[in-house]
Formats: sequence, C-alpha cells, structure tokens
Amino acid sequence: MKFNTRPSWRSQWEDISAAVLLLFLSLLTANDYFGLVGSAVLREPKVGLWVVVFFSSMFVLVLFAIFYHRYTQRFTVTNEAIEVQSGLIEKETRSLPLKALKTINVKQSLTQRILGIADLEFEGRATNASAITFFGITKPFEIERMVGC
Repeated sequence: MKFNTRPSWRSQWEDISAAVLLLFLSLLTANDYFGLVGSAVLREPKVGLWVVVFFSSMFVLVLFAIFYHRYTQRFTVTNEAIEVQSGLIEKETRSLPLKALKTINVKQSLTQRILGIADLEFEGRATNASAITFFGITKPFEIERMVGC
C-alpha cells in the first residue's frame, strides 16, 4: 500500500478568498486609473498607479503563498511508515514507523467539516516521539481506516 496526498485546495479557502478580493480590487483600481469611469483621486499619476501596483503585487504574493503551501508539503502512507515531506529547496522528511504508531486523531473545525477536510494527527508510542500531522486533507477517515491502529 502506498498513498500520497497534499494539503487540499479547500484548506486554503481564506487565502483563495483574499486572492480573489485582491484581484477584484486590482482590476477595479486599474479600471479607475486607465478606464472610462473612476474617481479623480485615482487618476492622479502618483496616487493611482501606486494603488494599482500595490493591489496587483499583493495578489501575486498571496497567489505565490497559496501554491507554496500546497506544493511544499507531501503526505505519504506506506506499509512501513507515515511520512511528511516539507520544503521547497531544503527538504525535510519526518517519519513515524507504523509499528510505533499509538493513536490517530482526526481534528475538524466547523469550517473544515463544512468543506469536507480535516487534520490527521499520528502519535507515536515513545514519549519523546513527536506527532506527525497531515494538515487540511480530504477523506481523512478513509486514511485513518487504511492505516488502522
């Protein structure tokens, strides 16, 4: 058995909403600055262009953060272990052998329940073993059944 997943797009609904809002504000201010209708303040060369650049830059930064969060984490379940890989340039892998698995906790907020996602926390038997958490994944109960405990 081998199972790979990443954080769900749905787990980033706040960031995606912010990106849509920033895109809307960016297009709105660009329309006001370059377009047919708009306020006299935004048509001022120094003010209007900086507002357009600001909202556009913020949109690009939030979009980058969304993709960074999604593609720098990978969650893997194999016959031997549970692993979390994170990082873009410098990769870090944390592993918990299935033999050392003590409990599996499913954590869901109200928003996560509505979106059908959850956080899965795997705890090891050793007192010094840190828990491994799969953040914002879809079908958490299927993974819990697959791993078994």
